[in-house]
Amino acid sequence: AGYSAWLGLLYFVPIANVVLAIIVAIKVGERFGKGGAFSFFLLFLLPFIGYLILGFGDARYTKRA
Repeated sequence: AGYSAWLGLLYFVPIANVVLAIIVAIKVGERFGKGGAFSFFLLFLLPFIGYLILGFGDARYTKRA
């Protein structure tokens, strides 16, 4: 999602890992042209469904400008 490797250390901090996972899910959804609700519910809460929709759907990844 374009973050520093140091932010990976936050996955070991109990509350920060949930917040970081939500932020990453929303940013990944934005890169694929999906909204915040799609990103939160299907990429964070139900990732096994959300990533299948991204992978097999018509969404295309757009790089950051």
